[in-house]
Amino acid sequence: MGEDLQRISAGRYRVLGLLGKGGMGAVWRALDVELGRPVAVKELRLPEHVSEQDRRNLYARMEREAKAAARSKHPGIVTVYNRLVGDDGRPWIVMELIQGGSLEDLLQREGRLPVAHVADIGMKILDALIAAHAAGVIHRDLKPANILLEGDRVVVTDFGIAALEGDPALTMSGAVLGTPTFMSPEQVCGLTATAASDLWSLGATLYTAVEGRPPFSGRTLSSLFVAIATQDPAPQRHSGRLTAVLDELLRKNSAERLTAEAARERLRLLATTSEPNSSAPVSPGAVLVGSSGPASSGIAPAAGPSTNVAPPPTLVEKPIMDRPHPPPRRLVRSRKVIIPLTVVLALATSAAVWLMRGPSETGPPATQTWFPRTVRLPIENYGYGLALSPDGKTVALGGDDGIDFWDLASRQGSGPPIQPTGALRAGGTMAFSPDGRLLAATDDGRQDVDVRTFDQVRLWDVRSHQQIGKTFGRPLDTVGSLSFSPDGQTLATSHQDETRLWNLTTQRQIGASFPNNAAGPVTFLDQTGKLLATDHDLTVWNIKTRRKSGRPFMPLSVNLCDLVAVSPNGKVLAAATNDHEIKLFSVNSRKKISNPIKITASPPYEDVIASLSFSPDGRLLISAGSTVRIWNVKTGRQVGPTLTGKPVIAGFGPWRSAVVSPDGRSLITVGDHALEVWDIRRAYQ
Repeated sequence: MGEDLQRISAGRYRVLGLLGKGGMGAVWRALDVELGRPVAVKELRLPEHVSEQDRRNLYARMEREAKAAARSKHPGIVTVYNRLVGDDGRPWIVMELIQGGSLEDLLQREGRLPVAHVADIGMKILDALIAAHAAGVIHRDLKPANILLEGDRVVVTDFGIAALEGDPALTMSGAVLGTPTFMSPEQVCGLTATAASDLWSLGATLYTAVEGRPPFSGRTLSSLFVAIATQDPAPQRHSGRLTAVLDELLRKNSAERLTAEAARERLRLLATTSEPNSSAPVSPGAVLVGSSGPASSGIAPAAGPSTNVAPPPTLVEKPIMDRPHPPPRRLVRSRKVIIPLTVVLALATSAAVWLMRGPSETGPPATQTWFPRTVRLPIENYGYGLALSPDGKTVALGGDDGIDFWDLASRQGSGPPIQPTGALRAGGTMAFSPDGRLLAATDDGRQDVDVRTFDQVRLWDVRSHQQIGKTFGRPLDTVGSLSFSPDGQTLATSHQDETRLWNLTTQRQIGASFPNNAAGPVTFLDQTGKLLATDHDLTVWNIKTRRKSGRPFMPLSVNLCDLVAVSPNGKVLAAATNDHEIKLFSVNSRKKISNPIKITASPPYEDVIASLSFSPDGRLLISAGSTVRIWNVKTGRQVGPTLTGKPVIAGFGPWRSAVVSPDGRSLITVGDHALEVWDIRRAYQ
């Protein structure tokens, strides 16, 4: 990269090191040799399979970033010094170097910030936004990662998708661009972004800073968009006198939001006054989760694993009393995504209809004639993760209270539950090692106390239920998927912006990370463990050479892969996309082997895909989420009726997971406070 920049700039800029990178770009520290000053140089990197039209659009969008920043002259907006164009047409932007990290970096260290500090940051962001809006520039992607902190200075950067007054739109046809977590309701519904949209994003950013978590979450992109468009933010616990300002910035109706000037004045008052019992800053290195001192906010330490095994539950064949179902947390961050407008509008409209009419009381019942239900175990833990041991004897259930183990033969709990210290939910994503001795599982950081991590991956000894070695994760990380190699010696984990391989003997990372975006899926492709498919386009990597191996399964398009499963014989790959489809591919040729399987439900319901699994012989594919369905892999058609009744209201649980027993005769499902076993032998007929 350094030689490229020096050639393009005739040697004026010399690269000193990498500042940061994302899915389609990198920012480098460099020296302006002529003026002797440090600068930041932004480089655009595009995957090889990007179409020429999309390539031109992305180049033009980076050109727009330079123009937007140059038009908006203000100390709170990063200064652009120069713009360069390479021989291949790629633009490069030379900017001032901010001697400090981002707000996201600060939150990774601190967990959350005091009210007065957040108000001060918000006031300075508003100064920059007021200047940008006056110049006809709308940012459209305001978030903690785009707020830089240099001493007392707060700088807004990354105008890559900014809207310029008078410029043609560069958005791809039928798509919305932005970072999902911080997009306004009008943006997720496909409407034009305005200055009020930036104010919503500011409200979401400040909410995240003071609460330590974003105001909205969802297990999939679709459910996240529906939450933004129709639901109230999660209750505020730490915002104090900032609560009212955040509420008024996060109004669904853009006309009802605070104006920039009014918000700035109210934040100025909050920034200059202290608040009794306000959130104190978290000192670097302090451990607050489960502590008994003042920093624990009165929360008692998390209880250790119980040594008593709960008595076996009573088998029932009637529904359990309805209980509230908290939506599982699987948040996507720092991903500029491309989402079809038809999906977003349909979800938002469906949710609005439900809010006006109320939920229906009827739905297609599970048919006992086709698939007899042999076991129904009520479980207190809200189950949303499921893994079955290779021998088919033990089920691991993840939920709010940790990870429970059930012996299918005796229908009793198997040993004490796993309760990771400080975790709010555990086992959202789980897998047994091929020999059944280890369980790899994610857990979520607590949301009601100061936190330092969101997602972590831990290894557990299945017999002792004790953690083995260290925790894999980092502050404010998102873990989307994990996969054991066929020999059980390596674990692949998909994180917010990279995929890592771990040697399970040494528990050290193997080589450099593979690029990834927004915790995309990951899986080993063959029995040799040499090929790895990862990211939302399912790029294939040769692990030994660290090079791409052939074309991706799903080249960049509006359909992004959220989940993936490979048949036990390694011949078929199933990919669930964000538009409620399942695509089947030949692993060898990477070509589709049937028409996409479309998961449909009548409005206002939605059938979300939360897990995929094959039968042992690869003839059946099981999709689970708001319902559980069985598919014939060869024909792509559903076999028998939907197992678990009606779908759910768009974006709302309960969610379900499902897996087939090693003998192929039984299907185990979990969700809605119950574990159920179904006889599916008729599906093979």
